[in-house]
Amino acid sequence: MPLPGTPDYDSDGGMARICRQAREDALRLQDGGVDAILFANEADIPYQTKVGPEIVAAMTYCIGCLRDELAIPFGVNLLLDPIGGIAVAHATGGKFVRGYFTGGYVGDMGILNTSGADALRFRRFIGADEVRLLTNLTCAFGVPMAPRDLAATAHGAIVHGHVDGLVVSGPAAGLEADLKALKSVRQVARHVPVLVGTGVSLENVRAMLSVADGAIVASSLKVDGVTLNPVDGERVRRFMAAVKAFREEVNSQG
Repeated sequence: MPLPGTPDYDSDGGMARICRQAREDALRLQDGGVDAILFANEADIPYQTKVGPEIVAAMTYCIGCLRDELAIPFGVNLLLDPIGGIAVAHATGGKFVRGYFTGGYVGDMGILNTSGADALRFRRFIGADEVRLLTNLTCAFGVPMAPRDLAATAHGAIVHGHVDGLVVSGPAAGLEADLKALKSVRQVARHVPVLVGTGVSLENVRAMLSVADGAIVASSLKVDGVTLNPVDGERVRRFMAAVKAFREEVNSQG
């Protein structure tokens, strides 16, 4: 839910309501069999390229309140501030951060000049080397400031950006990533994991996982398939049943 200070923040419900909803969503995902959970301030629209201390504090508090109930790994996506995300993940025990660690973009939020070099130095400075960095290669609300082949961008992110994983998304939350683009990234990624960042659903999950190593899924697991709605436990169970069936087929084929 929207955090304190953002335009849609519910001051009547306050942090108690935010934490209650986050806990319900996280436990529904865990009970549904997901591999990991990504905590994101998705409702803090419009996003800032650098968030204030109130957002970092709120995310840290909320995750800290429920982390002991989680038996699976979790990560943080603090839009659009990867350094803030690393800080929250390290403080709460998160294992990974999703963010923009390479390139420059322009779009709905103005100009986004990523701070991968600063983020890597910050991770080292606070001793958070255990926090893995997953970089978005495509911008869900804008375009690159300089057109570049996506495979070349992926190669640069690995060689120069020292990222731990690559994320290929569609043009917005809930919209499919381009399968051809995903394949081009997979070819150059080698040992680095490639994830699909948006638009994965019960209908296309097999096709996506035939190329990618995994997927970050939100919209199709929410009530009525709407991104900012609460998690739908039954949708999660059906989705993960399809994922596990696909994995079993792949494993049986050697």
